[in-house]
Amino acid sequence: MVLSRQSRRRSGTSAPHGRQTSSLGYGKAKIVSLNLPLLMTLAIVTEPAPLEMHPDGIIRVGKTRVTLDTVIAAFLEGVPASEIVDRYPSLQLADVYFAIGYYLRHKEEVDAYITEREKIAAEIRQEAERRFSPVGIRDRLLARRNQHE
Repeated sequence: MVLSRQSRRRSGTSAPHGRQTSSLGYGKAKIVSLNLPLLMTLAIVTEPAPLEMHPDGIIRVGKTRVTLDTVIAAFLEGVPASEIVDRYPSLQLADVYFAIGYYLRHKEEVDAYITEREKIAAEIRQEAERRFSPVGIRDRLLARRNQHE
């Protein structure tokens, strides 16, 4: 039903599409209310980051033993977040997305952290190889087994 301008004034509807107006009695000011569904409000709260640095200096994701560098390495290889969770079922998908987002926002710091971790891992590997030479290990293990037989 289309109302003329005059009939809209009489019915209290001054705008098309069911917008109700009412005069405040202060000149030409009007309040317009729309017939829209009530929208729910969304409370924005700050949640703690699911990244935790342990005393050994290793950053772990969520309440797991999975390290930040493990998640970021998979991400940099092109592995989707959902597949990272498939690979490491103790992880929560939201925590993986957070870790990736943290990396994207703090790329330089995280890259420096990962580089330092790789350096430490290489030093540990070299020390282990120096102390326990892998050369001839198969022969030593076979000889030890033959002694016990």
